[in-house]
This record gives sequence, structure tokens and C-alpha cells, in this order.
Amino acid sequence: MKFPTPGGIGIVRGNQETARSCYSKQAQPTEPVTLNIDDFDLRDEAALQRGAPIEGLVEVPLSPTEPDRTVQLGSLLQERDREELTAYLRKNKDIFAWSPEDMSGIDPQIIHHSLNINPACKPIIQKKRSFAPERLHAIEEEVEKLLRA
Repeated sequence: MKFPTPGGIGIVRGNQETARSCYSKQAQPTEPVTLNIDDFDLRDEAALQRGAPIEGLVEVPLSPTEPDRTVQLGSLLQERDREELTAYLRKNKDIFAWSPEDMSGIDPQIIHHSLNINPACKPIIQKKRSFAPERLHAIEEEVEKLLRA
């Protein structure tokens, strides 16, 4: 093959025998690699790690009648700032959604679940799954809680 260069015409010559041997080595089937799927995880470990707060956190209850409804504030906040922030959060505690029932006023146009399926396709009934009794009880409780919302 000839090609122009600043110093004139360059020529590249190939060797068919070497090219064929390289190709045949590349095209040889390799031994299949067996992957153990039990511990095969494609997720990046660094992406799974959550950031830790730089400072300690202090739990502050928003209501004395409901001590389980708390928010966490940084322990390094100035006392005056912590008091102001706590007062502001307590004043607006009705905005927090502690359960699905608390989100009943949200417009369905904002939050809407839809399945991306072709409506012309015939639905297929899946095999019924059986669960352990404690899991079944937890599933029923969760479904009831979501249906009440």
C-alpha cells in the first residue's frame, strides 16, 4: 500500500502468511469461562456506600404526643440556630408525610404509576407464589396500609 508523506511516498508491505497465522490464533475458540452467579454482583461497591455525616446527629421530636416522629439535626449547630430550626419545623410539622395516608392530598397528575406495556398484548397469568407465614403476614399488612392511603 502506498501513501503520501511529507518526505515522499511511503510504502507498507504485508506478509500474508503472518496475517493468516494471526487471524487463525485470534479466531480459535477459547475455553468457556464459568461464572458463579451466587456471588456475582455487577453493582459498584463505591456507588453503594452512603456518605456519613461529618458531625453527630441529634434526634429532635416534633411533637410531645408523638415521640416517634423525629427529625435529625446536626450536633454542631449553634444553640440559637437549633432552637429556631426546631421551632420552625414544629410549626410546619403538618407538612411531613409520615405514612402513605399523609400523602392523600397529592394530585395524581404529579405522582402516577403506570406500566409501560402494550395494551394489545394478551395478559398472561403468572404462577402463584407461596410465601412463608411471617412474610405473608407482612405483605398483607403492607397492602392494607397502602390501600388505606
